[in-house]
This record gives sequence, C-alpha cells and structure tokens, in this order.
Amino acid sequence: MEPHEIEELINAMDTLSTVNEEPVPVWESMGRVLSRDVVVPMDIPPRPKAAYDGYAVRSRDIFKAPARLRLVGSVRIGEVPSIKVGPHGDCYVTTGAYLPVGADAVVPEEFVDVTGNNEVVINKSVKPWENVDPAGDFARRGGDVVLREGTVIMPWDIPALLELGIGEVWVRRRVRLFVVATGSELIETKAPGEVLDAVINGKVVESTASFIGNYVRMYIPYAEVVGRTIVPDDQEAIRNTVMKALDLADIVITTGGTGPSGVDYVYEVTKSLNQEYTLGGVKDETRQANGLGSIG
Repeated sequence: MEPHEIEELINAMDTLSTVNEEPVPVWESMGRVLSRDVVVPMDIPPRPKAAYDGYAVRSRDIFKAPARLRLVGSVRIGEVPSIKVGPHGDCYVTTGAYLPVGADAVVPEEFVDVTGNNEVVINKSVKPWENVDPAGDFARRGGDVVLREGTVIMPWDIPALLELGIGEVWVRRRVRLFVVATGSELIETKAPGEVLDAVINGKVVESTASFIGNYVRMYIPYAEVVGRTIVPDDQEAIRNTVMKALDLADIVITTGGTGPSGVDYVYEVTKSLNQEYTLGGVKDETRQANGLGSIG
C-alpha cells in the first residue's frame, strides 16, 4: 500500500463504532476482547498461607532451638482452619494451606522430629513470617490490574484469572461478519464428485468466502461469521443481498466484482449505500483491488 492509502485506511477505521459489551464467565472468555480492565477483587492470598509442608508455629516460642511444642492439629490446602495455635503449640500444615490463628511462621518438616504423645521437637528457629506467603503477597485488592481493556484473552490467562478469584469478565461481543461472494460463474458444491464436474464444465467452485470463514474461525476468535452466500453478477441482486446482510452483521465482506469489467458491480453498489466513508482501489501485495466503506 502507498503511504496515502495507509492514511486513508486509518481515517476510515476511525469512523467505525465499537460493539457492545457483555459479561461472560472466565472459562468461556478465551479469544474475547476485554471491554474493561480486570482488577483484583481481593487480596491474594486472602490470608497467610504456608509456603512449605511443615509446622505452623509462633516464632517467639522457638527463638531458641531445639524447642518442644504441643501439636494441636493439622490444616491442609483447601481447608479453612478452625483451630488456634497458642503458646508453645504448633499445627501441621501442607503447602498452600492457610495458617491457623496465632501462628506467624512455618518450620519445614525436615527440621522437626515427631516424638509421639502429640509432641514435636523443633530443631530450627525461624523469624516472623518466614516460610509464609503473607496476605496480599501476590496481588492487592482494588489496586492491581490483571489485564487491560483491549486485551485478547489467551488460554493461559484463564487459570490465572480463576486463581485470583475472578469468575466473570466484561468483553466486547463478537463482531458479526457476513460474506457475500459475487460471480455468475461460482457454484457451491455439496459432494466431492461435484468439484471435478464443475471444473470440466467451466464453473468455478466458490472458495474465497469459505476461506474467509475458516480463517476467522481459526485466527479471529473475537469475530464470527453469521452468514455466507453466493450472488450472480447482477447489480440489483448484489445490492439487495448486501442490504439484507447489513441487517444481520456488523461487517459485510464481498469477494469479486471489483475489476474494470462491465459486470463488476460491487464498487457501484457500495457507492450507492450512503456511506460515511468510502475507500476504494487499494491494491494489496498481489495487486488485487480492495475497498472499505462505513455506513452510519
């Protein structure tokens, strides 16, 4: 494209409006475009968590090691502790488990001897909050933006959002596309054997509109093809089809009919649609003519 064509294309794109937004569950959001920033809804973790398998203790009780403590229970990941660690007490915790009230550190189990009778010997002193992930250590409520508006949600974003306690996001609805293939020579085959017969009889098996649909499904997940049809080289038929397609879709893509031939009507049709902006005659790297129009 020439520099002036790029500038015209940018100007044309500035006339386009934004599609509406909608909330969707995070697990259904892959490939969608965020319409709002995603903000952390709470401190993550919401309360202190053990960074190792071991024993939750009050660090002041084991300032001098070894120290003998009383085992008051255990807490595993996925549980909300109902027990409390008091003076000279301890609680077994697994990695990722919430610390019980009263504990402020974790001693890894390799530094602990279990003696029986609900007693353990701690052989290593620890500082306050050592081997602990404090509340809000990963993310802070209201202040941390996880993903920015305009981001296309990727597969790896979904588990991260769920881990942060986010179950719903606001996204733009999918842009609706309708593809109109023009050309009296085009046919749509229904069976494999029809392809060879069409070629022998001088027909052209429609493929460009199908290609666009397949491309959108594979590479543009924030858009969807809501319709596809073939129209002969007839100006009125093309215009009627395009007008009906505009009632169903945000964008109508036409293929063919842009050359200098007397039966190439697409450009004439698009000029008749009272567009806010029209850009035509733009050639791509294959020297094929392209155009763009915006209707208010």
